[in-house]
Amino acid sequence: MEPTSTPSQNGIVKAMVGMAKWFLPSEPDSLEDPAFRALAALVPGVSFILELSPEGAWALAWVSQRSREVFGLEPEELAGPAERWLEFVKIEDREALTDALAWAGSKGEEWRWVGRMTLPDRMMWIQGAATFVPSSKATKRWVGVWFEMPDPAALEAGRKAQEERRVLSL
Repeated sequence: MEPTSTPSQNGIVKAMVGMAKWFLPSEPDSLEDPAFRALAALVPGVSFILELSPEGAWALAWVSQRSREVFGLEPEELAGPAERWLEFVKIEDREALTDALAWAGSKGEEWRWVGRMTLPDRMMWIQGAATFVPSSKATKRWVGVWFEMPDPAALEAGRKAQEERRVLSL
């Protein structure tokens, strides 16, 4: 069972995309815009900008400072070529992530992914969503957010227990 985004998470992703269209037209220097970074700091997840070069190389162009709080990693530990940040994705979940990225890259579409990250002190379930931001550059750009989420198996067990309690109370 793959969890879905909550309405508030969908709203956050849409707000990030709106901000990106305003602050990140196509100039690489716009990644440094202090207003964009200040707004991204308010997002209750890890905001990021993902780029796909014309040569087919994926890279995280920018990762918010919240990566320290959420993942226990410095933004610089995640930012950069795909090889750098894919090392934190659990091996069993990498193919699903790379497939989602390949599909989004070929279509210039939104992508979503649920999987596990292996962090220095723990394993964490995350949900990621990113929306394509049209640009005049040859490089394709997505703006997105990663959210920590509960283990889907634990969620399902809790849902079943709640349902059993409801049935017993009838």
